[in-house]
Amino acid sequence: MDTAEKPVRVYFGNLLVSGGVTMGFWTAIGISFLFSYLAYLLRPKPKAPPAGQIEESGVPIASASKPIPKVYGTVWIKSPNVVWYGDLKTEPIKKKTSGK
Repeated sequence: MDTAEKPVRVYFGNLLVSGGVTMGFWTAIGISFLFSYLAYLLRPKPKAPPAGQIEESGVPIASASKPIPKVYGTVWIKSPNVVWYGDLKTEPIKKKTSGK
């Protein structure tokens, strides 16, 4: 009697997936890319967030109708009314591209 155990062979379609010679490396890579692509196609599509308003953020705003608070000591003002904040300038972003 032969006491050596024979390897168990499990097939997935025509592919041998365990025991003996397993499926080829490139076949496994191809199957993983296929499932990754299917997961990408079937994922839930997120909705675009609504456009934010400046009042919703915590940044200081300038408004003539808001009173200027008088502060004594060190306190935290939730929505400060900025009267003046220097000379703010905008500069365009210049990106170098190849001239092909």
